[in-house]
Formats: sequence, C-alpha cells, structure tokens
Amino acid sequence: MAKETKERKIGKKPVEKQDPEWLAYYKKHKSWIQGVIFGIVVIFFLILNNTRTEPQSGNYPPGIDTSKVMDLLKTDSTAVDSTTTDTLILR
Repeated sequence: MAKETKERKIGKKPVEKQDPEWLAYYKKHKSWIQGVIFGIVVIFFLILNNTRTEPQSGNYPPGIDTSKVMDLLKTDSTAVDSTTTDTLILR
C-alpha cells in the first residue's frame, strides 16, 4: 500500500483547498441569487397582504362624532387664496 500524501505548508503561504462546485457557482452569481430570493419574498408578502379580508368598520373612538369627521373631509373651497398676499411679501 502506498502512503497517502499529506498537504503540507511550504513557506508562509498556506495550502488553499479548492471550493466545492456549488460554492464557486454561488460566489459567481451571488447578487443574482440574492435578488431573486428578495423578489420572491416581496411578491409573497404583497400577495399575502392583498388577499386578506378588510377589517370590519366599527364605531369612531369616544369623543369623535361623524359630523366632525365629515367637516374634516370636506374641501374648503371658500377660503381666500393666499397667493396674492404671498407674492406681495416676496417683492
């Protein structure tokens, strides 16, 4: 029987083992692989978020009336436009 050859350190540089094939492929295409995994996760959560049912509408919190909410939602078109006063200040 022949002796097995040992990998030995000659000089200051250590002996480098060759990477496995899958690790070499991963190192070469690392950004693509991570990008595809990130995209799949984002699409999964978008689908998960948009397929759930909407929460049931309930009562307003105490102290808030529907009239106050409707007043806030209305646009105040009768307000005086302040662009003329703003331009006078800038002159």
